[in-house]
Amino acid sequence: MNIEHPTPKQISQNINYSLWLLKLNQTNFSDLEIIAETLDRSRLDQLQFSLLSPHEDELTEPMRAAYARTLFNLFRHKEFNNQWQQLSESTRSLPSNILYGSAYTALWGTPAEAEKNLTEIKEFAANNPSDRHSRQLLLLIHYQQKNTAAYQATLSELIATQNDSYSHHLGYWTLLSQTGNSERSLKLASDYEKPPTNANDLIAHLRLLRELGAPETANTLVQKHIQSFSGETSLYSNYADLLIELNDWDRLREIAINLRKLNSESRATSLSYYLEGTADAKQKRRNSADTAFAKFSSSVATDDVQSENNLAKELTQLGFPMHALRLLTQVESKYEDSSKYWYSRAGYAFRVRNYQDMRHASEKAFNLEPSNSNFKSALAEALLLLREDPSRAVRLTLELVNENPNSFSHHINHVIALTINQRVEDAAALFEQIPLDSAPDAQAQAAYHYAHFGIAFLQNDFEKAHQISQLVPDSLLSDKEREWFSSCRDVISNQTM
Repeated sequence: MNIEHPTPKQISQNINYSLWLLKLNQTNFSDLEIIAETLDRSRLDQLQFSLLSPHEDELTEPMRAAYARTLFNLFRHKEFNNQWQQLSESTRSLPSNILYGSAYTALWGTPAEAEKNLTEIKEFAANNPSDRHSRQLLLLIHYQQKNTAAYQATLSELIATQNDSYSHHLGYWTLLSQTGNSERSLKLASDYEKPPTNANDLIAHLRLLRELGAPETANTLVQKHIQSFSGETSLYSNYADLLIELNDWDRLREIAINLRKLNSESRATSLSYYLEGTADAKQKRRNSADTAFAKFSSSVATDDVQSENNLAKELTQLGFPMHALRLLTQVESKYEDSSKYWYSRAGYAFRVRNYQDMRHASEKAFNLEPSNSNFKSALAEALLLLREDPSRAVRLTLELVNENPNSFSHHINHVIALTINQRVEDAAALFEQIPLDSAPDAQAQAAYHYAHFGIAFLQNDFEKAHQISQLVPDSLLSDKEREWFSSCRDVISNQTM
């Protein structure tokens, strides 16, 4: 750890080694304190936040001070103040901390307090020309206040004493972009030559270049520095987004495979298979994509249902809805009480024609929220596709008709439910009130003819049923519907011979 001028790769390796030791020792607080000190010195605020936030209620005093500084640096000011108030007066008065209290008041105090504390920090900086700490806080204040000129002046002071950092320049470019000077921002962000000292800065740089409309420049930047941060999952994820924007599928596949070689953690492995599958899918290599996505969908685990829904949506858009369903099934235990999860899963089950799973998922969603029309509709649809529990299907479809009296699909589904229940007179009476030209699409038209066929068959009008059957595409029927339809055709055939 005692390297005078560490390279980006050495910083990354040291921190990764420290985090590995931390895992090995089951979050030993002595080790945690040492690593927190290292991250604090290196200004790796996002990593520090990820490390300490799960333990914020049990931090030692030095760790809480480091955590508070991190929160301020990340503009999480309410959380900063909460941690700051828990520190002792002696800790808050330490040279490394006292200016943070002043900076907080400069941003969030009354106008008089803000002006007084900002002046105190400026005076301290003026009286200490080589002090980096006070100027870093001034940068944060100027950034928050969108004061580009003041930020530039303070940055120039840091440059003059060789105390500037990559993140300081990033802040300036970002501020320029946010205040309407995108051209200047792009020029500076494109011409900067110093290497980033951590993956988060490189990620922020590439994101800014993309936002400024320079994806090729971002690509050149990442290719130049990615080897310094081998296996950093977040960097590879952001770089992958860039390569997808550039349609560079060969390079995407290359970094996917490299990530798997460099980082054996489950999150990295899952991401690598997803990226590899995406590259293969885009290049029409369906068998290879299917293999990669199968490995991805059986191992991925994220932190929230929205992320998993987004991944499932992307898999479906790439033409692999089966793996979308497998992904959602894989995480079922985490979302037992989430109606949103179950409804989404029912939708993917419908896409891959797994109607038993559709019924299971839609029933879960409906039981959690019985008044939700969408959940009710999904369950009714599943029952009809499976031709199961006909009396319940009638109740549900009738409720939907009453709730949505202008819905073509709900009326047709209620007709179909009535025919499954052998209530042909009721079905025929309702069917007469539904004009075919109100069908919104081809699938709705097919459902109309399917319902009409059921009525004609139950009325023993086999000639008419035969004519209508020609209008019902087999490809739109479920297995159970096709089985029933086929048996009806056999009866018609025998009756008309």
